[in-house]
Amino acid sequence: MKKRYYPTGNEYIALPTIAENGAIESINYLSMRDRGVIEITGEPFLTPVIIVDGEVVPMDKLAWEWESYWIPTFRVESNGVRICGKYVAPQHTKGFFLRIEIEAEGVTPEVMIGVNGHFGEVLHSINESKPVEGTREVYHSLWNQGLVFDFRTGVTKFSFGFLTEGGFDQQEWREEETAFSLQKKVQWKSGKSGLTGRVDLFMGIGLEEVGAVTQAIHMQRETGDYLHKQLKDWLDERTLYLYNDHLNQILNVNQFFNYFYATGKTLDTEERILCTSRSPRYYVSAAYWDRDSLIWSFPALLLTEPETAREALEYIFTRQIKNIGIHSRYIDGTVLEPGFEMDELCAPLLALEQYLETTGDWTFLEEPMVKKGLELIWKRMMSWKHKKIDLFGTFLMPTDDMRVYPYLTYNNVLVWKALKIFEVIDRKLHIDLRSAGILAEQVKRAIWDHLVIEVDGKNIFCWSADLEGQTDFYDEPPGSLTLFAHYGFVEKSNEVYRNTMARLYSPAFEHYFDNSAFQELGCSHADHPWILSVCNSLLNGRKEEALDMLMRTEMDNYIACESIDEETGEWVTGAHFATCAGFLVHALAAAGRDENK
Repeated sequence: MKKRYYPTGNEYIALPTIAENGAIESINYLSMRDRGVIEITGEPFLTPVIIVDGEVVPMDKLAWEWESYWIPTFRVESNGVRICGKYVAPQHTKGFFLRIEIEAEGVTPEVMIGVNGHFGEVLHSINESKPVEGTREVYHSLWNQGLVFDFRTGVTKFSFGFLTEGGFDQQEWREEETAFSLQKKVQWKSGKSGLTGRVDLFMGIGLEEVGAVTQAIHMQRETGDYLHKQLKDWLDERTLYLYNDHLNQILNVNQFFNYFYATGKTLDTEERILCTSRSPRYYVSAAYWDRDSLIWSFPALLLTEPETAREALEYIFTRQIKNIGIHSRYIDGTVLEPGFEMDELCAPLLALEQYLETTGDWTFLEEPMVKKGLELIWKRMMSWKHKKIDLFGTFLMPTDDMRVYPYLTYNNVLVWKALKIFEVIDRKLHIDLRSAGILAEQVKRAIWDHLVIEVDGKNIFCWSADLEGQTDFYDEPPGSLTLFAHYGFVEKSNEVYRNTMARLYSPAFEHYFDNSAFQELGCSHADHPWILSVCNSLLNGRKEEALDMLMRTEMDNYIACESIDEETGEWVTGAHFATCAGFLVHALAAAGRDENK
């Protein structure tokens, strides 16, 4: 069994690695200046410490749950004392707090509650994590008389500090070990169920001392009760329901993981950004892909909070638009990995259509940035059109791997759909895209004429072609032939589509795991069943098979990953895949809507 984590976080701070013993291995924040994530690590960074009558409570057998599917909560009992702890990351807050509640009956024990910390390595993460050189300064702040921790690289890069009601009874900083300890003696109260006590330990983070300490002070002034209720109410209002607890857990944990890890706000400029994942456990974290953010994550973001979805589109049409369609970018829009991908160029159109259909907010199209961005997308799309045939090329495939032939069938179906969206938008904008509808039909005919091949006496869609006689048959979960009916290009009953599905889900396709516990599609990029393939199956007519597989896997402690083991269902590659979490929510919600029809 692999290590389990219980991540949480808000717009400003992420706690991706809360371990089963309650320790926080690292925290991080987004930095526009640094174009990625700044991660504060330790061995571990923070560990809760509870001492009852001089004995440290063992934390190796905690019982865990996610309160409201996002607030990690643990329980343990020791020497007659019942202990409940939870990590609360209130929205719109540059920080979080640890709440420890205790109950006892009979004799009043002496209880100390606090944390042991290690101010370890600071990492800069964009796909890879690299150490940041700097000095650690620890001192007593005049703002709260408590310890404040600075990381300085010439000037202060960030600061953090802790606060609790009435101050800590013990504070210690051991410079040689870069370690610290904070403890508070519990004041007992008599209640109906016996003696009760509680400690809220607030942590604020900022760009320097004052910002960090006053954030902790502000949380304390608002009170833990208020902040906890505010977050819980927000989560409960957005909770979705299917027909059993296991699927509800998958649906909602992934909904909130997508909301808080595939998007966030930078600590330094407070801008909304989109990214693959704010967790360094994902192997290409803290960077931006059009496809990931707009085809996979955006539908769930729109389901959770339409206002945030609009902010996401504003980010696309400002920060990211100049390099739209390029493989991957930093969060400031600068190119990270070069290489054009047609599916990524189409992605903003698909997201825009969903936003307009869901919200009816056609005023968004009146923004000058939107008109300018759409014209750029159109121009870039036309530059990849074949000179004689109405099909469009690409440099990289949806896995970001190099294509064999430039004209991918999946990509051209997306072009067809994007052109249909352009046609609708032009009726509102009048930006010289009136030929989009005509071109869409021409692309559709060209797909049927040039990208359908005969194999073993049956017509199927090929994967790609050079339009000079060469084709291949293949499929990728990030951009699958199985989604053509979902996108409206064909009916599910279409013979060519059915033949294509039948060949993919057969021994004829080497990346189908037909003799395994999890009979789903993979690809050469990661040759195991993909969670994206399970999502595709929820949308392409294999819903029952997909639901059965989801009922038998917990993935990465219920959070979407890239691929799972074909026999055990445990995650194999791509842990904490936040944008995939969004697509899983979208697909499950769609399956649920179909169930209710």
